[in-house]
Amino acid sequence: MAIFDLRKRGYRLDFSFTSGYLICAHQNIKINLSEIEIEEIYKFPSIDQPGKQYILCALKTNEGHRGILYDCSDQIFKLFEIVRYEEQSSTSLRTSNRGKYPPSSSGMILSRR
Repeated sequence: MAIFDLRKRGYRLDFSFTSGYLICAHQNIKINLSEIEIEEIYKFPSIDQPGKQYILCALKTNEGHRGILYDCSDQIFKLFEIVRYEEQSSTSLRTSNRGKYPPSSSGMILSRR
């Protein structure tokens, strides 16, 4: 049911994961994980393996392509979390140092640019 709803709302591509990238073979698209936004997540319990969950992600690329990634292993979802964490860490590091200059040994600012 979730797949049909997503298809009706424009998530037409089928993504798969390979060698650190998402690919859509039908459109010949190869995308880095940092260029993907997870817009919706659906979790389904496994029928044959109690305690295991399957994850369905509705994705949007920076170029506006929309598609679906079905993650049976839960590993891809964890990779997305790692990529997002690294992006947030580097962004907060850049913004927290904005406008600050390294002090000299006496504690005075060496230069302003």
